Amino acid sequence: MKQIKKTVILSVFAFVMTLMASVGVKAADLAWGKGYEINHEENGSFDINTDYNFVLSTSGSVVLTVNCTEYAHKGKIIIYNSSDESVWSQFVPIGLNTYKIDLLAGTYKLRVNSISRLKESFVPTFTASGETVSESYMNKNNQVGTASAYAVGSTVKAQFARNDDTDIYKMSVKKPGYLTVKFSSNLTKMNMQMVSTDGKTSYRENNIPLGASSYKYFVPKGTYYVSFVRADKDYTGTYTFSTKLSGITMSKVKSAKNLKGKKVKITWTKKSDVNGYQVQVAQNKKFTKGKKTKTITKKTVKSHTFTKLKKGKTYYARVRTYKLVNGKKHYSDWSTPKKFKVKK
Repeated sequence: MKQIKKTVILSVFAFVMTLMASVGVKAADLAWGKGYEINHEENGSFDINTDYNFVLSTSGSVVLTVNCTEYAHKGKIIIYNSSDESVWSQFVPIGLNTYKIDLLAGTYKLRVNSISRLKESFVPTFTASGETVSESYMNKNNQVGTASAYAVGSTVKAQFARNDDTDIYKMSVKKPGYLTVKFSSNLTKMNMQMVSTDGKTSYRENNIPLGASSYKYFVPKGTYYVSFVRADKDYTGTYTFSTKLSGITMSKVKSAKNLKGKKVKITWTKKSDVNGYQVQVAQNKKFTKGKKTKTITKKTVKSHTFTKLKKGKTYYARVRTYKLVNGKKHYSDWSTPKKFKVKK
């Protein structure tokens, strides 16, 4: 009879524990910097869970310092988002262990799980990432439609979290030129791709390393999407990037020599990093009256003679360079006009 009672009591106990595991005990709220003690007593083969809720108002790093002193079957720590999706998990061995988990802003649940017996303590701390645009796992800038606006010349600090592997920024380039992109990354590796909305200009860098890096590209005027992707699911952390746009190298008019027969020879400074030049003369500074234009397709040429000008008239001359990309000319700004008079 005693054996039957013992069996019934154990069966009821097992049923209750199973019910608690399936239904779940109401979770406590997690406090940063506070120490928590976990003591799961022997319970056959039933899972025992202890849950804690926490909310991150901004993205950042949760650090768990865990001291596991005893287990019959290895304990496990799991972090879930509000949709009950596992974001991070780790089996915790005997001894002192530290884990850094980068997370987006949002509502989470931390679960300490074990089978049979477990004794451990842990202290949670949180450090905000300081992202320029803080993301939540319900609102990410990981698609073209949700890309964050980025202004050329500005600096952005961002983070890759356990539940975030892509950041996309929309950038407007007002004039063609050379774009320098600088990185300072705490990630082991990351990738970058920059694509114009018309699809004609594209650059890609794979495995951007930890630390400082710099890349330089020629970019036509237009709108671009700049995508950053972590190179591995375990590569999380913060990174900073900035850009600087330098216009196409400019030339300037060196001289305007009036020749006999109402001609003028315009000479300009030669530039090695361009594909050609465009030179103009006109009778006013706005270059709307009596304008003549000549495009020079060889970068080694540094002069051109205009004919059939009007004797006795004052003229202005200016020059600009161009880069040829995908068959299209991209021009620099015009040089400062040089004034001259046709006397011959």
